[in-house]
Amino acid sequence: MEFFGMTVSNEINLGNILTICSIVPGFFWWLYTNQRQLKRQKMKDAESGSLRVILGILRELNGKPIKITELKQKYNSPQLASTRKAYCGFDFYLHDINEFEKSVYALDWEGKIDFVGTQHIKFRFDTTEEQLKIEEQRLAEEKARRELEQLRMSQDEKRMSAIYEATPKDIKIALDSLSSAISNKDINDWEVEKIAKTAMLMNKQEATIIVRSALNSENSIIKNRALAIIGRLMSQY
Repeated sequence: MEFFGMTVSNEINLGNILTICSIVPGFFWWLYTNQRQLKRQKMKDAESGSLRVILGILRELNGKPIKITELKQKYNSPQLASTRKAYCGFDFYLHDINEFEKSVYALDWEGKIDFVGTQHIKFRFDTTEEQLKIEEQRLAEEKARRELEQLRMSQDEKRMSAIYEATPKDIKIALDSLSSAISNKDINDWEVEKIAKTAMLMNKQEATIIVRSALNSENSIIKNRALAIIGRLMSQY
């Protein structure tokens, strides 16, 4: 068959038809899967952006807790439309409360928020300053405890002086008795503790040296006795 001077065959090439039939569905499948992947990525980016929007709202509250439902209303408000578009790529809403709570839990997993009760959350700020305050409070309490202990010891020493005015010789005898008794197995622990308390009232510094020396002893019995003395004295203050 001639057409404008060209010979056109009337035969149908089955191979070409099969090739077209295999290529066309493959192309449409690729187009479909590619569009679906792009849509999924778009939603994933939008969800990630919504987290940043929520964090921005919480940060502006400066640590003040807010109810989750109220936070959802703020997120979906018309005033934040431009912010949602900037972070999400389009005006991405979170109307469903379950979806919104999913975002809240994601922020909690990232360590960006704190729950205050069951229905309120707040932005989690750097805890360095808070930790410093806690440490300062702990040191202040420790200092107050030591000052109180010193005051009580001083009062005990004053009471001891009012009852009995120890001479340097008396102090030496008391310290020697403590040094001897603390390593003497024949003297029971209760008697040793009374001797230790008396020696502490007469000369706390020297008596402490004796007890600490016993505490570092290689003899486990002497070491345990020293620990018992320290524990009994500390429990009284």
